[in-house]
Amino acid sequence: MADTLRASEQGLKIVDEARHKKRWRKDALNWAKDATTSTATLKRFWARIAIDRYAFIGICQAVGVDWEQVVELEGGDGPPHYTNIDWGEALNDTQGFVGRNLELATLEKWIINDRCPLVAILGNGGMGKSLLSVALVKQIQQNFKFIIWRSLREAPKLDILLTDLIQRISRERNPENLTAKINVFMEILKTSQYLIVLDNFETIFQGEQNVGKYLPGYENYGDLLTRIGQPDHKSCLVITSREKPSEVAILEGINGPVKAQPLSGLSTEAETILDEKGLSGTPEEKQRLINIYDGNPLALKLISSFITDVFNGEINKFLKKPKIINRGINDLLDQQYQRLQELERSVMYWLAINRELVSRDELEDDLLRPLSEIWPEELSDLKRRSLIETNSSRHTLQNVIMEYMTEKLKNEIYQEIKSGELDKFNSYALLKANSKDNIREVQKRLIIQPIIDKLTTELGSKDEVITHLKGLIDTIRTKKLRGYAAGNLINLLCILKADLTGDDFSGLTIKQAFLRDVELHQVNLENAELENCVFPEVMGEVWQAVFSADGTILAVGDDLGNIHIWDIEKLKKRHTLCDNTEYITSLSFTPGSNTLISFSRDKNIRFWDITTGKSKQSIPIEAETSDKLTVSAISYNQQILATNCLNNGQVNLWDFNTGKHIKTLSGHTLSVTALIFSPNREILVTASKDKSIKVWNVENGQLLITIPEYRDVEGGGIAFNCDGTILAAGSRKDFTIKLWDMSDPNNISHIHTITKAHENEIRALDFSPDGKIFASGSGDKKVKLWNISDIQNIELITTLEGHSSWMHQVKFSPDGKFLIGSSADKTVGVWNVEQPDKAYLIETFRGYNNWIRGLAFSRDGKVLVSGSDDKTLRLWDTENKKLLHTWRGHDERLQMIAFSPDGNTLASSSWDFTVKLWNFSTDTPRGECVETFSEHTDQLYCVAFTPDGKFLISAGDDHKVKIRNLIEESVKPWEPELDQLFSLAVSPDSKIIAVGGVKPLIKLRNIQTDKDIQTLKGHKREILGLAFSPDGKKLVSSSYDQTVRLWDVETGDEIQQFEGQLVWTYKVEFSPDGQFLAFGSVNNTLCLYQVNTDTNKYELLHHCLGHKSNILSVAFSPNSEIVASGSSDETIKLWDTKTGDCLATLEVERPYQGMKIRGIEGLKEVEEKTLKALGAEL
Repeated sequence: MADTLRASEQGLKIVDEARHKKRWRKDALNWAKDATTSTATLKRFWARIAIDRYAFIGICQAVGVDWEQVVELEGGDGPPHYTNIDWGEALNDTQGFVGRNLELATLEKWIINDRCPLVAILGNGGMGKSLLSVALVKQIQQNFKFIIWRSLREAPKLDILLTDLIQRISRERNPENLTAKINVFMEILKTSQYLIVLDNFETIFQGEQNVGKYLPGYENYGDLLTRIGQPDHKSCLVITSREKPSEVAILEGINGPVKAQPLSGLSTEAETILDEKGLSGTPEEKQRLINIYDGNPLALKLISSFITDVFNGEINKFLKKPKIINRGINDLLDQQYQRLQELERSVMYWLAINRELVSRDELEDDLLRPLSEIWPEELSDLKRRSLIETNSSRHTLQNVIMEYMTEKLKNEIYQEIKSGELDKFNSYALLKANSKDNIREVQKRLIIQPIIDKLTTELGSKDEVITHLKGLIDTIRTKKLRGYAAGNLINLLCILKADLTGDDFSGLTIKQAFLRDVELHQVNLENAELENCVFPEVMGEVWQAVFSADGTILAVGDDLGNIHIWDIEKLKKRHTLCDNTEYITSLSFTPGSNTLISFSRDKNIRFWDITTGKSKQSIPIEAETSDKLTVSAISYNQQILATNCLNNGQVNLWDFNTGKHIKTLSGHTLSVTALIFSPNREILVTASKDKSIKVWNVENGQLLITIPEYRDVEGGGIAFNCDGTILAAGSRKDFTIKLWDMSDPNNISHIHTITKAHENEIRALDFSPDGKIFASGSGDKKVKLWNISDIQNIELITTLEGHSSWMHQVKFSPDGKFLIGSSADKTVGVWNVEQPDKAYLIETFRGYNNWIRGLAFSRDGKVLVSGSDDKTLRLWDTENKKLLHTWRGHDERLQMIAFSPDGNTLASSSWDFTVKLWNFSTDTPRGECVETFSEHTDQLYCVAFTPDGKFLISAGDDHKVKIRNLIEESVKPWEPELDQLFSLAVSPDSKIIAVGGVKPLIKLRNIQTDKDIQTLKGHKREILGLAFSPDGKKLVSSSYDQTVRLWDVETGDEIQQFEGQLVWTYKVEFSPDGQFLAFGSVNNTLCLYQVNTDTNKYELLHHCLGHKSNILSVAFSPNSEIVASGSSDETIKLWDTKTGDCLATLEVERPYQGMKIRGIEGLKEVEEKTLKALGAEL
């Protein structure tokens, strides 16, 4: 496909007329913004110079013009003959495809001549639907600009599929809402001629018992078919399926826009298959054989292999044996299976388990056999028999055979579990712990869950299944099974969410156990042998990342003071370096890649041996200040360290080898938020809250230049290209990225501005080693790749999604093969970006922690409920200071909890997009979730009942407030236009709600009249916390701008600003009696204020010290005598409001608390450290 397009003379006239209607100049900035391009590109467009294809389309779309009417055609006639094809999972090979000429001609006529928007290719398994779709694409590809072929074999949810499709064919933003995604996709299909092929559509149907009915959660595919089936766009969707979707049946007809092509068996053309397999026989014998198997190509291939092996290829001899003639494909596969050697059967099972193309080496690892026993002949024989498919020395199963082997494996495992004969249960891993996340989820859904469902039906209940499975532990131990049996058993129990407390797995061989999200309290693993098991990582939010010079090692530093070292090629953890005591602010590898240098807020420079994971040297800097260091940078020659302290505009330079102070750079008037050294000279660039970027000569401390009015650059939001000639900075305010020419530091010039680069603040930037690609990470949770080959014509390549919170860091590997992104969700994603437009996620490293996000006291104050990152609610006895119960139900972290006014119901909001209602009772150990509300389309932060109990209010990242009438069971949405919503409060009279979010505004709305009544202005950054006073006259707010403010609700006036905060305050709360006000902040301090009745002002009463990390949640007891604080140190503290004394500390058990690991084999040192950190004991 051509990468560039240029306008024809006639096309320019069409665009000129359209832009006059919008009253735009030819180089209008608004036009460039809407087209996501630059004014320089607009000028080239008008000069009829070829420009990037996507920029060309965007320019035309911005003025409502069809770009195909504007583009200059090749040769002057017809559409340009180039096509971009993304074959996805297709084996782009039509070898073995025979006949179907009539079907191909019919399909081509429908799609090309009749412009049918939706075409279905229907037929039984093995009829060749997939091969026909590939042949069709190759035959008609010149008629389309973009073709995408995707298989639905693993039943992806529509949301995931549309995200992929939109990202591949358009630069349109991927909305969070599924309905919006469908709308965006439909608009894309109108802009040009796209061909989309969805193979294996039948996998999202329920099957024989409910023909034509979608699986639960897949009904929206039908909505998509209905939309696409309307002839109001230029594109075509082709589906292949064994079942006809009801939407196709409704829309098709002789003159209708939708068509369906049923595939019957092949006739005489099927003789080609027999000839290729070397069969001999008369034309009559061949036709009889074809008729017996209804011309099914797969059946003919299978039986031909059988005739070749057993009857020397003579059809006549086979036909004389009627007892062995089988008509069904499953019968044929049974026949073939019985003839396979044990090793060949094993290969087939493992291909069914792996679900994707795998190499011979990977199969050898699975098979648990010496390499000398694995010969290529077995794979060749399987391919000859048409049982496996091969693409570039990687192997998989044809769809029908994949289903057959999966079903056979499930049935045999089910029978073995029932009987206790565990042969195959020991030979095959039903789930591979080290698979990609999506493959592991498919293994759970298609292999393990059906086995669990059958066992539950057989045994009567989930608890009975758990009891039966636990009874097999002794069988595994007695029979000394050293394969996959123990690992399979543990995975089944974990998926069943069984309580494993105190269970004994000692002495067992455990392979492929996925234990990332599992509690193993007091579990005995002594003398067990572990292999390829996955455990959680103890990892906080990662703010620093660096690759070794050879690109083989990735080091990341987190806010817990840990440094994590991975082998990036093998995606295996090497070490966790733990000598730092605070937040890591800088990392750098020495040129030889064997030594890592770190600097943390404890003000120590440390040198680490990467081979051993040990600290080689520690050099403290001679800093006299006790202020916290916020940012730092290490010079490329590793001779100078630059640092800045909290709320200080000065930058200090230190000698790297001695820790001695060199000089101070003074010039900024507010805190420095970002520091970076130039790679090719002694230049330091600093960004500050004073809205300026400054460029310094490090050698003499001279300020070279100030770049004014560039606002709020985050620590990772500034970057140099590899030779230091270009500087990029991202804004937290207007979401732009600006680039400057730094060739001459004394004469810096602005090059380009990317407007609307993201939908939220720019937090991370990096250049690829060759300088052609640029990566940006944002608070919108996305990473974007930009083509900067032409610096005046920067174009978006693709958007990478997968993180569930804002980005902290993006970093290219030195060879440009990988890009990593770290996020506030405590994950590090690793993408392969060798082909930037086809970048894909290959691994996600996840950190475990259990931050306390939400707190709420029961109505009588006897129970405190906490909500945590580990997706649980915990009920604490406030009198005896002990844990009562742990309730589970959410799929992601909990964010806020609230009691109903009568105290009988508990509401919880979560990052799983849901609000759950729980029947509150201390007599319910597991909790009783009575309702789940799923109206939101993104992560939720807030939930609250109105004091009259009539409404439940929720808000979050989808920018919407949902006001649920609990009596009428109706929902009213409100979009306050504050972007993501972080804070919510309800007035005591139940009339007013206050919300705050990304924008520095607070909106008040009367929910009885549905009218906005106030917008409070004064904060300069995001609003984090809100609370009404008990009398409803005041509202307190906290913000990222490091202020806490008190407002008059009636007038909207600010009546008090609390001095001395100087840190972010996450949570604010009034006491029920109105006497106290509590702030929980990132400086680990709970500030308790008391009202002065004379001045009616709140005055500082206590600084409550004791937490080791940020305070994220605050709650007062009903009698106002106790205030509780929850922290990222994973503890809850109870404080006396009058004295400020800590009354108790409530600690959650670590996930592996008391787990015994003495004598365990197969653990690496880093894994053993992780288990100990999570509570395990030797």
